[in-house]
Amino acid sequence: MSCLSKLLRRSNVEINNEDQKQQKLVDPQKILEKIDKAKFEAIKKKLPLILGGILGLIIIIVVIAKTSSIIRNSKLPAASPSPQPTTEPELASPSAYASDSAVLKIEGTLAEIEKLLQQIKFREPSLLPPQVDLNVVFNVTE
Repeated sequence: MSCLSKLLRRSNVEINNEDQKQQKLVDPQKILEKIDKAKFEAIKKKLPLILGGILGLIIIIVVIAKTSSIIRNSKLPAASPSPQPTTEPELASPSAYASDSAVLKIEGTLAEIEKLLQQIKFREPSLLPPQVDLNVVFNVTE
């Protein structure tokens, strides 16, 4: 009996192995469907986070645009003129060098240089572009 039981066990094992092989051969369409479902579930979990981020970004942009337009378009009320207290400026005592002959000589020289600069013409007529006659008439004959 022991030999018979061994043979039965072996045949049972072989039958089980064939069943497992048949179960391993799965339709690729089913595998693709499982993968698609897994991807969809992953996207479905991340979708609220992505939409929330986009919505938050849009809200921030709108708020910045509104505040910057308010700042640009807002006009401050014109200040009403109020009487300003008039104070006479304090006259500072002139410098000890104000009447010095060297200082007066430099001031005179500067005045002469300013007069010369006003008389000098910096335009050079030879560097000007030539005059172009823009009055062009086309005679159309039919």
